Amino acid sequence: MGRKWRREPSKLDDEDSDGAVFHKGRDYKFACVYWRHGFSLPENGRIFLGSRTISFKGIIGTRLSFHLIDVAIETASRMGGLVNDAFVITTVADGGRFQFSSVLKDRKDVIDKIELAIGNARKLEEEAEGVDTALLAPGRARTKFRMPPDQTLQKMEVIAERKIKGVSLHDYHKVAWSEGLYAAFLETQEKNNVTVSPWKTGNYTGNWCGEAYTEERAVTFNFLKQTIGKTLVEVTHTQQCRRSDDQCVVQINIAMKGFPYADSFVVEVRHVMSRVGRNDLFVQIGMCIIFVKSCLYEGKIKTNTGVETTKAQRALLDMILEGCIPFAKEVVISGESEDEEEEAQKRNEALDTGLLHTSARVPEVIPSAIFKLLRFIMIWIVTMFRTYVRPYIQSKSFEPSNVKQALQRTREVLKQLEEISLNSVSEIQRIDVSTEIALIEKSVSRIEEISRRDL
Repeated sequence: MGRKWRREPSKLDDEDSDGAVFHKGRDYKFACVYWRHGFSLPENGRIFLGSRTISFKGIIGTRLSFHLIDVAIETASRMGGLVNDAFVITTVADGGRFQFSSVLKDRKDVIDKIELAIGNARKLEEEAEGVDTALLAPGRARTKFRMPPDQTLQKMEVIAERKIKGVSLHDYHKVAWSEGLYAAFLETQEKNNVTVSPWKTGNYTGNWCGEAYTEERAVTFNFLKQTIGKTLVEVTHTQQCRRSDDQCVVQINIAMKGFPYADSFVVEVRHVMSRVGRNDLFVQIGMCIIFVKSCLYEGKIKTNTGVETTKAQRALLDMILEGCIPFAKEVVISGESEDEEEEAQKRNEALDTGLLHTSARVPEVIPSAIFKLLRFIMIWIVTMFRTYVRPYIQSKSFEPSNVKQALQRTREVLKQLEEISLNSVSEIQRIDVSTEIALIEKSVSRIEEISRRDL
């Protein structure tokens, strides 16, 4: 993650920290405002236009970077059409829209320069791929081959995306879905008794998506899950695959057992690998948690399982990319600097809803200055509460004022402890938990008897 394999820049090149390459003497930059969707505040910054990329740097940390061959530009308006000073950069692959307005430059001049740069970049790409631009119809812009969006993936939460240059679909599949790599990956995730069966060919149908597949295999393993004590969790992956010259889809059904409510849900993971142009790939991973029976803890299960699955699938993708290096003519995995890579890791751990786009990405980490200000405000509120509010509130509102209230609160907490504990351990361990709870209840009753004698 955050690594690049490509040609070394020449002496005429100046590589920006975001991975965008600008050519001295031919780059173009101007002040602008980035207008986010929704009710977010606009952000001032600068746009840098190079021979192959266009990038935006905001004053509070936003970074956007696009390959010129992958975008289009059009005019736009703001404030319900009252202000006509904006333009929109659209990403062709996913239809993303990013609106800007120039500050000092004339909008027409800006758009003309960007359109010229897009045309030149596409011409360079065509020449690099051996396409004779003279054969194209006049006025017809050449666009890269792209597969239409996967319909099933649109029903899922997309948890990872990568654009890879210079790796064929055949080589990627060979690396990603071989028995050797997948077993090794699971072992790095501290899974035990890993078994990966060979792929079997035939006519298969996905249980959840209902789609047809031509290959199938089973993967089994177990691991110790830490709750109150340790529980042995048994996991089964049913992986189904279909391939064509332009796309490969792997659907994974994940079923677990060995912990409470494990039979209430399954996890569906989908890897979609699509060809872009002649030598590039676009990889997407989606996830969906399906409840097969009603459960009181659906929200908690979705959160915890979603975090664990996302972290594991992103780690798998990183390992696949490492394995693709020997097959690559040119691999550009992402354009992240070290600071942005650290921010991306934080987003992974927190399971942010924002995706890790390699072509266009907005950091969702709160700037340090704002974070420090919020922390100061919180400390100030707590101090004011303790100084001016707490003295006028009766103490019984905060803590028990007598033995009876204390015993009542203890029994309530003990009941909650019993419910949570029994739902988090195995059948054998439940007996031990019930015994310990009974001893505590007996002690509480004994304390109640002693206090009554004193009264």
